[in-house]
Formats: sequence, structure tokens, C-alpha cells
Amino acid sequence: MEKQFLGLAFISSISLLLLAILQWELVDFFTPFFMPVIWLCAVIFFLVVAIASISIAVKEKVWKPLLVQGVALSLYLFVPFTSIMISLDFYLYKSARQEVIRMVESQELRPTVSETSSLIHLPPKYERLSKGGGDIMVKKQGDKYALFFFTFRGMLDNFSGFMYVPSEQFPTDAFGGGFAEIQEIEKHWYWIGSH
Repeated sequence: MEKQFLGLAFISSISLLLLAILQWELVDFFTPFFMPVIWLCAVIFFLVVAIASISIAVKEKVWKPLLVQGVALSLYLFVPFTSIMISLDFYLYKSARQEVIRMVESQELRPTVSETSSLIHLPPKYERLSKGGGDIMVKKQGDKYALFFFTFRGMLDNFSGFMYVPSEQFPTDAFGGGFAEIQEIEKHWYWIGSH
């Protein structure tokens, strides 16, 4: 019985941590509509196993399942998985994003979405650089361009991503402004969140 609960504790803990680590990749795959359902199922599974682990710890003095879940819960609460994954995404794909910037500035890439001149659909090779369909937003600033690569493309005005700004000063009116979060990553690069 201890092995069964230990196995369930590992499965529920790993499920919760993997969701926390991979949530932005998964939301792109499952869409923002289904991701809350997946989270709800993972949390309910974790809580049911936690309650059973507490019960077995009290009744039979078997502590390993509860310990596994306690470690997983601590990691979930105190490790900034979102920040780590955003930084990893930025540095892994920075050179590819710089290629896209060069292609936009040389007019190799032009707006391809007919409804607006500020959206460019990336070629298949570069689609992974902008979540939610492979589109980037572009705004001309003098003879250069500001570009926005989505890390999350939610509904209406709820989105986040990396913004490249060619000038030394951040344009507060870029892409409609109204940003809830602006974090400078390095010179010319910002992470933006809008809610």
C-alpha cells in the first residue's frame, strides 16, 4: 500500500511541477480556453492524493508520500518557474529573433495579414518565436522598427511577450500602450505584460 501511495504522490507532484514549468508551451498547444481545465484536474488530483497521504501518515505512520508532496508543493510555491522559462525562451531564441528583425528592416518580411499593416506572419522556420499563431506586431519608428514577439497571446488585450525597441528610450505608446508590466531584459529588449 505504501508503494501505491508513493507512486501516486510522485505522479501528482510531477504533474503539478511539469504544468508549472511548461504552462506557456502548453497554453499555446491547448489554447487559453482548455488550459484552466487542465490546471483544475492537476490540482484536484494533487489535493486528493495529499489528503490520502495525510490520512495514511496519521493512521499508518507512513510519511514518504506526504514528504514527496510537501517537497513538490514547496518547489511550486517558491521556485519562479515562469521567470525561469521566460528567460530561457529569450536567450534560446534571441539570435533567431534578431534574424527576424533584420528581415523586417530589409523588407524581406512584410505585413501578410490583410486586416492590419502591423501584423506579420512569420515563415514556418520562425513561427516558434511568437506564440499563438506565429504572428509578430511591427511598428515603424523612423527608419527602424519596433517588434513584438508573443510569449502568450490571450484573448482581447491579455497578452505578453518580448518587445524589441530600436531606440534608447522605451515607447510607452507602442502597440497601443497600456502595459501592466514592463521589464527591461537588456539593451533594446523588454518583456511586456498586458492584462
